[in-house]
Amino acid sequence: MRQPTTAADTIVDALIPPHAVQPGLLAPSPLPLADLHALPHDGSMHYDIARIDSSGRFSVRTLLRALDWHAGDRITMAVLPEMILFHRTDDGIYQVSQQNNLAIPAAARTRHSIKPGHRVLLAGATTRGLLVIQPLAVLDKMMTTYHGRSGEVTST
Repeated sequence: MRQPTTAADTIVDALIPPHAVQPGLLAPSPLPLADLHALPHDGSMHYDIARIDSSGRFSVRTLLRALDWHAGDRITMAVLPEMILFHRTDDGIYQVSQQNNLAIPAAARTRHSIKPGHRVLLAGATTRGLLVIQPLAVLDKMMTTYHGRSGEVTST
């Protein structure tokens, strides 16, 4: 098996059994779906992907509605190793803009290598009132870990 050279190589190698790939083409028959952990789909999580502008702003109207956040609401931010958390609080130093945008401060963007034009994964936990922001590289890592089991591919 060849060594993956990109994130896409690693993810695809983890998701698609080698015998299912013909040179340059995928096999015509559908592959079986991965057996995912049983999680309830209770509507408490909402996901989106947003593009970061040159000022660190991004639009999250759908998630703001799901979280019941409104223009002018005060927000607290926590910067963690692989994510940024926003939480609505009365004494937050950040706020939802009148255009229903949020902004990631420059120091947090720098820490997570988020640059203008980059896209981020957004996860709104409505029952917790949290907005989790992660660079898309974290999604690559999650998919590889979940499906790849350290790069091993199993087929049935």
